[in-house]
Order: sequence, then structure tokens, then C-alpha cells
Amino acid sequence: MTSPMPSPEPLFEAAASSQSYESRFNQHQLFQALEGMIQGIVIHRGKALYANPAMIDLVGVASRDVYMRAPSVIDFVHPEDQELVRRQSARRIATGETQSYEFRLSRPDGSYIWVDSRASSIMWDGEPAAMAVLTDISARKRSELLFHSIFHSTSDAITLSAMDDLRYVMVNESFLRLHGMRQEDVVGRTAQEIGLSVDPSFRPRVAEMLRAGQEVRDVVTEIRGEADGRFRQFSIAATRLDIDGRQMLLLVCRDITERRRQEEELREARDMLEAAYHSIAAANDSLELRVRERTAELQAAQDEILKRERLSALGQLTATVAHELRNPLSAIKNTLFSTREMAGAKGLNLDRPVSRMERSIERCNRIISDLLDFSRTRELRRETTQFDAWLGSVVREQTLPAAVEVRLALDAGDAIVNLDLDRLRRVVINLIDNAAQAMTDTLATSPRKLLELRSRANDDWIELVIEDTGPGIPPENLARVFEPLFSTKSFGTGLGLPTVKQIVEQHGGEIVMESEVGRGTRVHVRLPRATERELAA
Repeated sequence: MTSPMPSPEPLFEAAASSQSYESRFNQHQLFQALEGMIQGIVIHRGKALYANPAMIDLVGVASRDVYMRAPSVIDFVHPEDQELVRRQSARRIATGETQSYEFRLSRPDGSYIWVDSRASSIMWDGEPAAMAVLTDISARKRSELLFHSIFHSTSDAITLSAMDDLRYVMVNESFLRLHGMRQEDVVGRTAQEIGLSVDPSFRPRVAEMLRAGQEVRDVVTEIRGEADGRFRQFSIAATRLDIDGRQMLLLVCRDITERRRQEEELREARDMLEAAYHSIAAANDSLELRVRERTAELQAAQDEILKRERLSALGQLTATVAHELRNPLSAIKNTLFSTREMAGAKGLNLDRPVSRMERSIERCNRIISDLLDFSRTRELRRETTQFDAWLGSVVREQTLPAAVEVRLALDAGDAIVNLDLDRLRRVVINLIDNAAQAMTDTLATSPRKLLELRSRANDDWIELVIEDTGPGIPPENLARVFEPLFSTKSFGTGLGLPTVKQIVEQHGGEIVMESEVGRGTRVHVRLPRATERELAA
């Protein structure tokens, strides 16, 4: 049974001291062990005598033959590290001790890798030689270099100290510059020992917070340096680290003395400016008030003039349309009635085309009515009634497309209103018609055509909400829906919703429309409840 393979170093030490190796292993077993190792191994006397596959991978040459033909193994060492390797080799030869050190290997493609080398003196073919065992540590060195660069290049003072005794293990250049010290003055000592005047409870308190798992960030404290005797304010962040099994405290200290001074100066300047501003504002209050009042009056007057001009033009148009269209429309309607009677007498079925013409006439009449309603604001004829009962009867009177589902949720209870019910009926009918048309429009994508009417009341108001599942209204159109003559339909005057708004506001109420494209539209109508005087009248 074969004995376990020893590690390379004891193996070669045995070869150098006695011939017991030859009695236990043969040359084939030796090379088999070396060839399978993951560390790079080279045996040399300046020039390589043996290199395993892992070594060839480390230097990055095409083959073992290329490496073995090189004049010296040091040719593969980075030029800046060759002197280090020569010194370590000389020490190994002089002392016979195994040397452990780090250096860079240059590769044919111009790159280099960091390796950790353990070099020992051995006997090879009866003559002294060197064996180096190399391990790739490039990833670790990159991390160390990155840490070193960040640690020493930041403008913040950074310290690393032991959690148990709070003695400094490492400090960066910013810390040394800030306090005018050297590394040897700081490392291995506490803050008190190097003359930093710090609140004695600060560092233990931070350490305890970290032990308890609390976050330490932007903790402000004051530190006085012995070198200049100045007190400085620092914003400190702390982190607990485990390094080689030892608990460490990492502090990042930002000097905020100048920032605090500037903040104080800025605060004083801001206070002065605010005082000056208030003084000027107080002096100008009456003037600004007069300007606002006058501006509001002018704006209101301008709006009223514009409204009157538009209503005047609309009134003239309405009168002309009513006169020019209603008489011939009546004549056409009568003629259609006669046509239907005569066709029936002769056995002709003209119901479908005649009905289509009658619907067109009715639509023309509705347009004329919209024009007349918007241009003529008549006095309200108020009636007192229970809102939910009245609303339910209005909705049940409407004939809607079969695909539209109507849902009522009337929760205003016995709330009473004192309104012009005929005009308010037009509001409800108009909003219901708009919702039904939207849901049956070709742009509607929702499979469910749901029209929902809800009511609720408080001490002062009754609110009616009409919601549909239509295609919704784009934001740019939603902002204009209550503008007179604005319409996205291919027919109509664009006066339906403006008239609705006019009627609601004439009652002292308000109307708000919300919509989301693809989700539907919701209209809120708020109307005042009947007062005790109106109920008593």
C-alpha cells in the first residue's frame, strides 16, 4: 500500500538531508505530484530546471519549452521587482531559510500578475538548486491597492482602531496632515495618548452603538489637536469590521468647522435679509393690496366684456338658426308624417328611412335647443323635493343602449333640495347621454359598459357622481371640456357641457370632471341642500 504523498517542502528537505526519499518515492511519483499542484512550481539554478503546468499558466507563455529555454527565470519578473527578487535570493542562499515575499510576474501580452512566492534551497540531481512555490494573489492585491488608494486619497480623516483598547492600528494621510503628526506618532496609541482632546465618552459610546447594531452616521463632536490647540468640529461615521478575527472600529471624520462657520454667517445674513424683506413688505402691503384689487377688477371686467361679446354673437346666431331652421324642420316633419300615412295606405313600408329622417330632425332640434339654453339665462323656477327619489325617477325614464348596464347607489337619504328640477333634469340627462355615447363609441375598449350613479350628502351639500367605463378623455381635452363651442365629436355644437356647468353654477353648485384614458370618466356635481328658510317657505 502506497504511503500518503508529503507536501513539496518536506519532500525536498528530506532529499537534501538523506537518501530516505529514494527509498520511498521514485522520480515518476515526484513529477506526478508536482504536475498536479495548483500552485506554480519552478526549480532553477538561475535558469529553469523544471516548471509545472500551473507555473506555465502564471507566466502566460505558449508552452513549457518556451519557459525552459529562457536564459533566466528572473526574465519573467517585472523589471521594477527584479532587484527585490535578487535580494531575497541572496538572503536565502546566505541563510538557508525559506523566503516568503510578493512580486509581479510580467507576461508576454504586456500584463502582469501579483504572486506570493515561497522560495527554498533544495538538492536537485545532487546539486544545490532553488524551488519557488508561487500563488496568484492578483485579486487580493487589486483590492489592497484600491483600498490603499481610497484610504489615503480621500480628504476625510480615516482611522482604524481596535474595539477592545481603542488603540490606532492605521490612519490615513488626511488624518496626519490635519493633526500635524507622523504614522509612528499615532499607530499603537490612543487618541488621548497622542494629545487629541476628545469627549472621553465619545468613542466608547460609538463602539457600544455599533455593538448594539445601531447605525452611526453624521454624529457631530468637537476635537482639539495638541499641535495647534484649535477646536474643530467633525461629522463622524463609524463602522464595525472583523479583521482576522479581531473587532475593529473604522471612523470616517469630516472636518465641518469651516462649513459650520459659513452656515452661521449665512444664517446671520439670511436673518438680516429677512428683516429687511419684512420691512419692505410691510411698507408695500397696502400698495400691493390696491394693485391686486384693481387687477382683479380689471380682469373681471375684461372677462365679463368677453363673455358678453361671445354671448351676444351666440345670441344673434341662435336667433338666426332658430328662425331659419325650426320652421322648415317643422314642415319636413309634417311632410314625413304625411308620407308615412300615404305609404301605409298604398302598402309601402317606409318606416325605416322615415324614422332615420325623423331622428335627424330631432337631432337638429336638440342643437337648436342647446344654443337657446346657453344663450338665454332664464330665472330659476325652484321646487323642493327629496333628491334621491327625484334622481331615481329621472334615471329610470332614460332609454339607453342595451349594452349599457346602469347601477344606482343612492345614499343621500332624505336630503332635500330646492332646485329648478326641469333645468337640473337637463344636467343629469346630458351627463348620462355623454357617458352612454362614450361607452358605445368605437374607441371604447372595456368589455363592460357600466354606468354608475352615486349620491351622498352632508350638512351643507349633496353630491352626485356619474362614472362610466368609456375610453376616457386625454388631458389636453379634459382641460377644455367646459369651454363653449369646444367638441371632439363629429356632430353637435360643443354647448352641452358648458350649459350643464352654467346650470349647476346658477344653482350655487360646482361641477368637476376627472378622466383617465383607457379607464373611464367620473363627474362630480355638488349642489347645496335646502336651507331651513327654503323648507319653511
